[in-house]
Amino acid sequence: MGETADLVHAAFERANANDPDGLVALCDPGIEFHDVPEIPGSTVYRGPDGVRSWLRNAHEIAAGLQFESREIEERGAGVMIETVVDMRGRASGAAVDWRFWTVWRVRDGRITYHHGYSRREDAMADLAAG
Repeated sequence: MGETADLVHAAFERANANDPDGLVALCDPGIEFHDVPEIPGSTVYRGPDGVRSWLRNAHEIAAGLQFESREIEERGAGVMIETVVDMRGRASGAAVDWRFWTVWRVRDGRITYHHGYSRREDAMADLAAG
């Protein structure tokens, strides 16, 4: 793995630990953090406060939230990761195992961009465009 993938793995670890300040420390102040478009309430989170809000919302919705990386495709300052989430709905108690793809971009050792996708093809197109 390269530097970009290593940085994204550190972001996964901090998100799993529900460590918003640790996650923000890996991000550029101008970060854009895009949800998977198909999820209800999908939005774009911007800047450090946006990243904190995203993580807070994710952990409020899901008990035991854990992000796991699978397939990794790295191209320069960008990386696409097949992401699997294991969680339990906090309100319903229903177990959820969800697979999606995330594209991340890094500049000067900090994460500048994240976008989630339901389809691998869309993520690969974003990675190629970056």
